[in-house]
Amino acid sequence: MASKGWTASDSKDNALATATRPANANDRHSISSVVGSYSASISTPRLLQVKDGVTVVWSYYLPANVSAIAFDFDPPFPCTPGNAVSAVLDASGTGGQVGIVGLVGITSGV
Repeated sequence: MASKGWTASDSKDNALATATRPANANDRHSISSVVGSYSASISTPRLLQVKDGVTVVWSYYLPANVSAIAFDFDPPFPCTPGNAVSAVLDASGTGGQVGIVGLVGITSGV
């Protein structure tokens, strides 16, 4: 089976944002990149995580006075066959400040 590229994203106003690629028993997702951003610089560090199912496989704290981070996995990070994958970005901590999280990957049959 050929690999298929995909993207997932979510945005929330001062709430946890979660971008998810759903599970499929016959597929393996691999993560190519993750991005987390806020509509303005944050005042305290905020956590960005990548999950393979429910297991955290990568995490990074965006430092204070920063509004965005992007990270590429080269080669793409292979996740457990049959698992959903997700990227989770902490709430901004300020009402009216929107957090956006994005996940890019490929899926192949197992």
